[in-house]
Amino acid sequence: MSQALVVVDMINDFVHGRPPSLPATPQKERVIGGCERAIAVAREADVPIIYTNDHFEAREMPTTVEYKVWGEHAIAGTAGAEIIDQLKPTTSDFIIPKKRYSAFPGTQLDLLLRELSVREIVVIGIQTDCCVQHTVWDGFVRTFATSVLEDACDAPDFSEHQRALRYMQTYYKTRVIDIAQWQQSLLGTDAEDPQSDV
Repeated sequence: MSQALVVVDMINDFVHGRPPSLPATPQKERVIGGCERAIAVAREADVPIIYTNDHFEAREMPTTVEYKVWGEHAIAGTAGAEIIDQLKPTTSDFIIPKKRYSAFPGTQLDLLLRELSVREIVVIGIQTDCCVQHTVWDGFVRTFATSVLEDACDAPDFSEHQRALRYMQTYYKTRVIDIAQWQQSLLGTDAEDPQSDV
């Protein structure tokens, strides 16, 4: 099955925080390290890598619904809107800006995935219980198979991270696995019972 790795919101404002409304992700080193490893696996296996990030023009502030919840963030031309240094894309990667929690509404993601003949999206990034989960939901309703690498995601509350993973397993039949299990599956040697560890 053709896959793509979708990296969600690994930008400075979300990872390192933008006070007062956006605190840094609590398990910063864990999720950065996990994303680094997952991206390395994707590159080795020639899996397409798609970065999708909140990205707003300053003039959109009065009308952007996310600002009403999270405050000002991810403004074009600022360091906060940039992908973190540890995960900088290469020229072979894709970057898709988004305006909502999910990476699908109003973006080119669905078209790109179909042009790449992708049938399964493997999602990593932050937050597990918000932008990751909404992206997985929208992938599911668009008939893509979905996987989440649990050690390359994070949420402000780890119990909510776990709850979101269980929810996606139950309602979207999402495959919740770790990076090592994903790497094994790409090599054709699936690890045992990948949905039992949440």
